[in-house]
Amino acid sequence: MRKAGYAILVALVLLTLLGPGCRRSAQTPSRQSAPPVRVALTWGPEIEGLQCRLRPAKRLWNVDASPTFKLDLRNQGKRLFAFDTSEPVRADRIWLDGRWYRWPDDQTGTAQVQPFAPDTELTDLNLILPQASWLPLTPGYHDVAVAFVFEGLDVVSNRVSIGIAD
Repeated sequence: MRKAGYAILVALVLLTLLGPGCRRSAQTPSRQSAPPVRVALTWGPEIEGLQCRLRPAKRLWNVDASPTFKLDLRNQGKRLFAFDTSEPVRADRIWLDGRWYRWPDDQTGTAQVQPFAPDTELTDLNLILPQASWLPLTPGYHDVAVAFVFEGLDVVSNRVSIGIAD
């Protein structure tokens, strides 16, 4: 009777140790897995009360697509500014993986300039990255930010990460 109980105990211990171990190793991601895409909901740095926040519309884009973002701007300062609210919004510069690129000068359409008064927030503006060969959006993960110039003040957004698939 003792031998049977000991045999059952050994069998249960072996099943416990070997069973989940096999399943666990099959679910382990490979070392070549890319890091998860970071979506920061924080605002960019404040300059004279102005701040910008960038939010990707989705985390992963095809290589031939133009990534789209939602943009929020707020003025908590004391000055009145003018802002072109034509959509999609055009930034002055794009920061991509540590390097700044100028937004292309394709002046199409008419501007819709509105006052950007103190204690005002512009939310959910559409910003679409231009699809151009000069912007190296190759497959992989990229850190992105944008900058706007308000009367000589550079207002830079937070940084977000997006993925580009083959």
